[in-house]
Amino acid sequence: RIEKSILECSASGSTMLTNIIRAYKAKTILKMNKPNDALRHLLPYIDDVNNTQYPMLIAGINNIIAEAYYQLNDSVNAKIHADKALLTNQKIEIIQQAVDTYKLLYQIAKQQNDLPLALSYHEKYAELDLSPLHI
Repeated sequence: RIEKSILECSASGSTMLTNIIRAYKAKTILKMNKPNDALRHLLPYIDDVNNTQYPMLIAGINNIIAEAYYQLNDSVNAKIHADKALLTNQKIEIIQQAVDTYKLLYQIAKQQNDLPLALSYHEKYAELDLSPLHI
């Protein structure tokens, strides 16, 4: 059913809606611990996502890609996409995306044993996660 929706939205030229549905599907795939499948589902469309110029979608897709790479223990690519999400959302206008990004950056820094950086990211993550705008 999701694939049918993706095909219909794509055929109608609704790039943003098509990629929102792809993001939903990729999150579901990640929850099933299939990061390679999630990446195959999103990476071919990253230029389309960026062309929407919709920060929430761009940050969200980059967070999903970063999480997939993190699950694959590829901290280099995980950080690249988490940084892209952070850059897209640098004014922290989209709280949930920022929470997700800082959590990922914290996990990556911790995995790399960069404890001062991990602490810094965790503090920002905790601050945003407890924000009245997020709850």
